[in-house]
Amino acid sequence: MDMTEMFFRLKRFLSSKYEGSCSGFSLSDFVHAFGKASDALLYSSLFMPELIKIEDSILLRDNSDLPVMRKRFLEAKQKIENNNVCISKLEASFNFIEIGYAFEPSGRNTSDEEDEILVYRIRDAWDAWLKLKYPDRKFIVESLSSEQTGSTVGVTFFQKR
Repeated sequence: MDMTEMFFRLKRFLSSKYEGSCSGFSLSDFVHAFGKASDALLYSSLFMPELIKIEDSILLRDNSDLPVMRKRFLEAKQKIENNNVCISKLEASFNFIEIGYAFEPSGRNTSDEEDEILVYRIRDAWDAWLKLKYPDRKFIVESLSSEQTGSTVGVTFFQKR
């Protein structure tokens, strides 16, 4: 989906959510009229997540203690090395979110089509964030369909080696 189509779909979603005299609104108009700064802070971690480096891998920081996460990753890395599995697949499995599980059920107020828009926005933000944080490294950032995840749309990344 190109940016023009994504912005069109996003504006259509916002117009349907915020009924009223919203025709002609830009995306900035929607933020001004209906947004809250506290919500922007809350959601900023979706678009600019905390990243950590373990050995030569850049990973999304999960909710566990750093030593626990480090141990889990290194144990998984040892297993894949013993089985000749690519490190990129391991990184992708650690650097993965599914939109359907990122929010409590009561916070799930979007359709599948709207979830796709969110996935594309997160994908593009992660791509820019990784380039900013690690300019000397190359990453592949992918949006994943529900068919690819077996559940709901998602986003993942791994280093290009």
